[in-house]
Amino acid sequence: MKTRLKFQVDKDLLLAIVVGVCGSLVALAMFFLSGYMVTQSALGAPLYALMILVVTVKLFGFLRAITRYVERLISHKATFTMLRDIRVQFFGKLVNVIPNVYRKLSSSDLISRMISRVEALQNIYLRVYYPPVVIGLTALVTVIVLAFISIGHALLIMVSMLFTLLIVPWLSSKKARTLKKHAANEQARFLNHFYDYKAGMDELRRFNQINHYRDNLMAKLNHFDKLQLKEQRFLTIYDFILNIIAMLSIFGSLVLGLIQIDAGQLNIIYMTSIVLMVLTLFEQAVPMTNVAYYKADTDQALHDINEVISVPSTNG
Repeated sequence: MKTRLKFQVDKDLLLAIVVGVCGSLVALAMFFLSGYMVTQSALGAPLYALMILVVTVKLFGFLRAITRYVERLISHKATFTMLRDIRVQFFGKLVNVIPNVYRKLSSSDLISRMISRVEALQNIYLRVYYPPVVIGLTALVTVIVLAFISIGHALLIMVSMLFTLLIVPWLSSKKARTLKKHAANEQARFLNHFYDYKAGMDELRRFNQINHYRDNLMAKLNHFDKLQLKEQRFLTIYDFILNIIAMLSIFGSLVLGLIQIDAGQLNIIYMTSIVLMVLTLFEQAVPMTNVAYYKADTDQALHDINEVISVPSTNG
């Protein structure tokens, strides 16, 4: 059985999820009431009713700022705790596989995995698993509440979030993982070539091979840049697809609202509130644009680290 790093569920992470969901729901409630206030003021609601709505919106804005601040503190604390545990695990397992690890990996590759690959794992909580969980729970509560006002809009949000949180990221992460793997392999080859170039400078100068070796080094660097450009182009397309889904959902909510109002199935008072709430919900889903990239990056980092610590130990 291969040796692997173990992640423990931190109570701070669970608390950060709860606070994050509460903060997102507060933001949705604030914009829902804002739309309701705008509509009521246009319809000539009493001044005292508008004053109550204004105070409530201000209160929700204050609560939103507090929850976001607390959520940042707790989530980053959970990330730093995870990184500490990962570094301790990695060093403890690395000691057991020295010097056998040098039969499989070069010094430059090992240093890269010890530093950059471990650092890449800092995104596994905040940018890979945390956003879809928080946004998914927020969308679920939104769908349940909105079903009492407009079942059509609730279904629209449910389908949109299904594509935004599950289908598109799942399909994109597989392609992003392949591109990230190719880029990581090319980076490793370039670094090995570069360290050999620096370490063997005297020999290259003696045999008059510096220019030839430098040309090969620059060719590998250019190839690595092309792979990175290809990866960034794919991530741009992924971001564009998510934006298209958001725009279609917002436009669909407007069209659906007009149809329901004409049919007498929706009170016009809620139209502005629903549109603002949908806009806010997709604003909360902005971190999903980075999920595919960071998922591929952390998967590659875990693979590289596990490859190091799974080397047979000196003691057998």
